[in-house]
Amino acid sequence: MAASAFEAFVTLQCILCIAALGHYLPLSMKQLDLGIAGYMSIGAYTSALLTRDYHVTFELALAGGAGMAAVGALVVDSLATRVRLSGFAYAVFSLSFAESLRIILNNTEAVGATLGFAQIPPNTTLAQSAGILALIVAGFCVLDRTRLGRLKTAIADDEFIVPQLGIPVVATKLTVFALGGGLGGLAGGLYAHYVLFMRPDDFGFALLIAIQLPIVFGGLDRFWGALAGTLLLAAIPELLRELGQFRLLFTAGATLLLLIIRPGGLLTHGAIASLSSVVERVASGIYRRLHTRGEPR
Repeated sequence: MAASAFEAFVTLQCILCIAALGHYLPLSMKQLDLGIAGYMSIGAYTSALLTRDYHVTFELALAGGAGMAAVGALVVDSLATRVRLSGFAYAVFSLSFAESLRIILNNTEAVGATLGFAQIPPNTTLAQSAGILALIVAGFCVLDRTRLGRLKTAIADDEFIVPQLGIPVVATKLTVFALGGGLGGLAGGLYAHYVLFMRPDDFGFALLIAIQLPIVFGGLDRFWGALAGTLLLAAIPELLRELGQFRLLFTAGATLLLLIIRPGGLLTHGAIASLSSVVERVASGIYRRLHTRGEPR
């Protein structure tokens, strides 16, 4: 793979990881929000409009796109919560929002309609994407130790019991949904300013599957599963490029085999605990060996 092609591959994977983490947030509460592609389109078109037509700085445009996507997620999930949708009905409702938005964009001349949105300023770089992803991962590491993280975990454990403990279920869910939508909008803004041309159909059902399947592959227990699944399912076809079209069949077969053997995904709580134990033992052994060498004889 050429250097430029490798850079493009890594940049797009960083962007997809940000979107996957945004999609993971509601899934971590066992809420199947399928509107991530719609939130990405909001962020992409908002930030592209702001930079191309209104000459807003890239940073402010990204923030504006993420904010608009967060508002979109808040509106969608507020409506779903108001009519008490859950499970499959909630998933269909959020997916309908994303598809409706795609149809609206396909018929809006101001953003190019079906001809696409062009002449987007080339602002996204690999360093920016990787840096933003690193900051988001650091935020996820801290999240579980915060009150919001603990409330999110409690809702995931038993949504019907926690209200009796005084936990604000609706406010917590809407906050998490808005954060997830905002991350989706941020990923969309980075994507728009990297590919420089986009169509509404780029944010359709295929994108949803491209984001959700790696999360299921990696595991829903921790956010590391979303990152591992996204990177692995993207890397496998590239590593097997010599197999031609058969590499996609190999990837599909590997995914099915993993889900049969490990229905919980690649990184479950048990797997993470085992890895942590191994790392601790190795680190402890290295420390003892270095400490022993440093002692005077």
